[in-house]
This record gives sequence, structure tokens and C-alpha cells, in this order.
Amino acid sequence: MSSESDLESLAGGVKAVACRYCGLHGTLNNHGRMTDKSGALRGRRFWCCPRRKGRPGCGRTFCVWLGSVIPRHSVRADKLAEFLAAWGRLDGNVLAAWQQARTGFSTDSAYRWAKRFVRNQGGVRTRLCRARAPPRPLQASVHADLFGHLALVFGTAPFTEAFQIRFQSPWPMDA
Repeated sequence: MSSESDLESLAGGVKAVACRYCGLHGTLNNHGRMTDKSGALRGRRFWCCPRRKGRPGCGRTFCVWLGSVIPRHSVRADKLAEFLAAWGRLDGNVLAAWQQARTGFSTDSAYRWAKRFVRNQGGVRTRLCRARAPPRPLQASVHADLFGHLALVFGTAPFTEAFQIRFQSPWPMDA
């Protein structure tokens, strides 16, 4: 979801939405708001009710997150994109990228984000290639080609947030 109003309108019309697992309509119930420590909305949880007599659901729950949120991480998507873009421009200099992005997180977090980006770039590249063919190689570095492809697919928007909204899956941040 791209905004809180989109998420709230989804919650209001949840009965018209099909369950992501069983595909049945009319079985979903609101199951709570997902908030951060300050109380700001991060997403909503939905439950497919298995207790209906005529059309029982599957009983599973799932979350729908805002595009600005990276699930299970405290860094916002736009701040991560800002750091990674600076890291790419500065040829992998994590400390300089951290200073330029001013994320408010520690340098340990910045090193961890860069390491996870390198480790999970295959998943990002696969999704990008499904959306659009990659640009011609720049011969500069492997990461420069990836950032060029991100710019080609998402333009000037923060690419982590745009990735999550377009592909309806979290930005790859596996450990």
C-alpha cells in the first residue's frame, strides 16, 4: 500500500477482497493494526475466518504493510534507499555513504545493510528483469549496473518503497 488512506480503505472493504491463501471472497476480517513504538501505523493484519458455515475460510492470517515500511526492520524504506544510493555513488564506501545519508542509525547498521544488499541483489535483479530488460552495461561496476536498472524501472522515487509497492513483497533484507 502506498499510503495510510489506501490501507484504511482496504480495511473498510475487506469483505470484498479475496484471501491471499485460499482465494475465497467474504471470509477476511480485520485482525489489528501494526504500529511502531511511537504508535505510527506500519500496516494491518487480516484473518481468513474458518468459522462460517456456508463458506469457511482457511484460518490463516497475513499482513499488508505500507510501502514506506520494511517488515521486521526499523529503518524506513526511503532512508535505506537514500543510504544505498549514496553507497552506490561512492563506490562502496560505507562510512562516507552513512555520513551523507544521515539515517540516524549506527555505522554497524550501515555495514549490515550494505552486506545484505550485496547478498540479496540476485532477488532484486530477478524482479527488475521481469519488469524491464536491464540497460546496457556501464563497465564501471556491477553495482552501478544494478542502480542504473533500479533508476530505469522506478525513476526518481525511493527505489525500496517503489519496489515493495510494485512487486507486493518486502525489499530483500535477509540475514
